Amino acid sequence: MNEKLANVLVVDDDDIAVFLATAVLERFDPEIAVKTAPNGEQALQLLESGQAGPVDLILLDVNMPLMDGYAFLDWYHESYPGDESGFKPCVAMYSTATWDEEVERTLEFPHVVDYIEKPLDFEKIEGLTRKLPPAAVH
Repeated sequence: MNEKLANVLVVDDDDIAVFLATAVLERFDPEIAVKTAPNGEQALQLLESGQAGPVDLILLDVNMPLMDGYAFLDWYHESYPGDESGFKPCVAMYSTATWDEEVERTLEFPHVVDYIEKPLDFEKIEGLTRKLPPAAVH
């Protein structure tokens, strides 16, 4: 099993992107548990209620209905205290848009470790795992 990535929450409203991200993550390491939410609001509810279970990484889309990636990051930084032990998962924003301003804005948020261009692939996951702190696995 990958030592830095065991539980991933994929937050994306695009069913095809969710399917592909899940498939790539599970092929990268069959022991990775993938959970999904179609928008930031539902991800917020899963995290606050504990229904997401343990999460090591949140893979977060930028453009979603109800609560986009930036609104989620604002809430996550300002209001989410972490799970029952106080642990806050790392976040990787992923999107088809890679404007320099958007990447810079994203990386200014605490807990954000990377900005990845869709689609997700093994090389991007490997690069991401190198950026995760050693204590990221929950």
